[in-house]
Amino acid sequence: MDASCETYDEFTPLHTACELGNLEMIEFLLSMGMSPHHKNRFGHCPMYMAIKNRHCQAVKLMSMKGITVRLHPVRIAMEMIQAVQNKDYPLLQAWVASGVDMDIKDYNKRTVLHEAVDLGDKLMIARLLEYGATPLFLQSGVKWLSDAVALALNTVIQYVAEILESAGIDAKLPFQKVTPEGVIFVTQWALLAVMAYWILSFILRLVVGAVRQALWLLKITFAVGMFGLILSDTGASAETTAMRLAGLACVCVLLGIGATSAKQDEHLENKIKMLERRLREMEKSKIE
Repeated sequence: MDASCETYDEFTPLHTACELGNLEMIEFLLSMGMSPHHKNRFGHCPMYMAIKNRHCQAVKLMSMKGITVRLHPVRIAMEMIQAVQNKDYPLLQAWVASGVDMDIKDYNKRTVLHEAVDLGDKLMIARLLEYGATPLFLQSGVKWLSDAVALALNTVIQYVAEILESAGIDAKLPFQKVTPEGVIFVTQWALLAVMAYWILSFILRLVVGAVRQALWLLKITFAVGMFGLILSDTGASAETTAMRLAGLACVCVLLGIGATSAKQDEHLENKIKMLERRLREMEKSKIE
């Protein structure tokens, strides 16, 4: 099969398979090397054909293979907003299956959730939130905070530049202006780094704890085994057995078997002192 064959409208067999939602044919054509990014005369890629015809399984199949819809973000937002207006849930589900951002904006900076709120459609709002749309109050809060941080940083940069210039230092900063989008971008990566640090620390603690428990179990097994071997030697004299047991006890002490931690000892000692103090107070109260 010629992987580049197409009709006069530049439709490929993959366009048709996606339009029909034929999963087996989509799999076959992709395995034959047919391009999933080829656009027809109308600028539509195969993934878009599957989305427009509401074939969610076909969209999921192509999305799992790393295929995305080749369409301008503003155009995607406009089509999703139109689906909200028409209450076209299957079309919205197809867009969600393609992995698009539910907070994508049209040329008026409006999202699908803005449209649903304006329409007062509670069911649509609930469905969009379920699909992963960010609540409007959170969007507004993030925007306000990022704007404030960007403004503060730009003010600091301006003052620093003026101070350096007055001191005769020609210092060129790597950036001249901080944007709210840049603040959000840096914050997202910082949060991701912190979360990764916490996760790695937790995993490391688990691994260290597991290794400690394994070593403790190994030492206990060694001590019990040696104790059994010493007692099973019936040919040894009582003095020899006693010497062996004493040596085993020394080895156990060196290995730390049965030893309590200093913190536990200190905690126990503090409790004993507290009990003694209470007993003395009770005795004094009885005498009085």
